[in-house]
Amino acid sequence: MLNYIITYDLVDHGFVQSRTTGFEDFAREMRRYPLEEIINAFWVKPSKIIEAAHLYIRAQRLVIIVNADTVTPDELILINDLALITGNVGRDGAGIIVLRASGNAQGLIDMGVSPDYLPGQQPLTDIAVRQKFEAAWHRTLPLEKGRDAIGIIKGVEKGDIQGILVVGIDAISEIGNAIFEVPIFSVLVHTVFPETPPYPDVVLPGATFAESEGTFTNCERRIQRLHRAIPPFSGKENWEIISLLARVLDYSMDYPSVSSISAEIADLAPIFKAGIYGEQWPFLDNGKFGTKDGLAQLCLAEPENSEVVEKV
Repeated sequence: MLNYIITYDLVDHGFVQSRTTGFEDFAREMRRYPLEEIINAFWVKPSKIIEAAHLYIRAQRLVIIVNADTVTPDELILINDLALITGNVGRDGAGIIVLRASGNAQGLIDMGVSPDYLPGQQPLTDIAVRQKFEAAWHRTLPLEKGRDAIGIIKGVEKGDIQGILVVGIDAISEIGNAIFEVPIFSVLVHTVFPETPPYPDVVLPGATFAESEGTFTNCERRIQRLHRAIPPFSGKENWEIISLLARVLDYSMDYPSVSSISAEIADLAPIFKAGIYGEQWPFLDNGKFGTKDGLAQLCLAEPENSEVVEKV
């Protein structure tokens, strides 16, 4: 579809010129892959690609819904490119919704539970961003990026990681119990004790969602307020447990309430602001994306070892 739209000049040039960067290089690279070769490689009828392209372009309000578990990062980049060159991003009724496996998975990423980003999806490698967080947290941040979930599990299995704290997920059902088989110190924050061995060294009683305060961010990045229905029966909320553990490690995290945490988030993360509940970020009312120059970068994710590359 990208190739067809560019070849037959069906691009929204007004949007591309005012809201994106890198189009000329992107279009030049895209034309390297002849449409006929792509169609033959993926066993798709030409008429279907042409029909889909025109349906997409003609639609006044169109949203692409993607299952994050069934596409690669490169494929997500190309889907993003498709929305950008047709002007289907940053306006009402259009955009991309990425469906993730767990509830509030978007919120976790927004809060910096990522090897590459700090809260607010701010790059760990950005010097100004690092200085801002270091000043607020009174600690020097690591220069190298962290590990994702798979990297952590591999690090545990190889012995590179000597201790692990699992918070906020059902470790047995989602990441498997093998992580507790390795002879390292393991701590699990959960609302119930694991049903089957192997068991972690320590289980700290957590709180259910009904016993917690905070927010959930859904797949369209709308921030939803979570109010506590009942007080915790026997455990503590995740933020309280993390704060208490930090004090044991000689780092003060004195948050008297969830509202004080929300205030810090709003202060350090530009994508959030006061009174964000119920709103959808990023806030594009200024006509800019969340990049340094306010423009979205078009980039081509080249397929590796694919039949398309071999034929071209």
